[in-house]
Amino acid sequence: MLIVESWPEYVRRISKKMTQEQISEVTGISQTTVSSWLRAAPSTPKAEMVIAFARAFRQPPMEALAAAGYLTAAEVASTARTPLGVYSTAELFDEMRRRTSD
Repeated sequence: MLIVESWPEYVRRISKKMTQEQISEVTGISQTTVSSWLRAAPSTPKAEMVIAFARAFRQPPMEALAAAGYLTAAEVASTARTPLGVYSTAELFDEMRRRTSD
């Protein structure tokens, strides 16, 4: 499920109660940049940094890009796919049978 929120809200939610310095250490993004994100500075964060932030916190980059305004919630939902590793072998075979039986 995609939560629609602003970039500063997303950063706060994902980083929980971490300080700007701690966020900077985890992500490799400067503390000045993190500070501007949390102050809701008027500029849009760079996409590369948005993705780096998401990956550092093991979050889906698509969700972060939506929070930063690069993608809409509908765009993220239309490209979301469940990894095959989530399904059991039996579920995969059942789906193959369903698709090939006509």
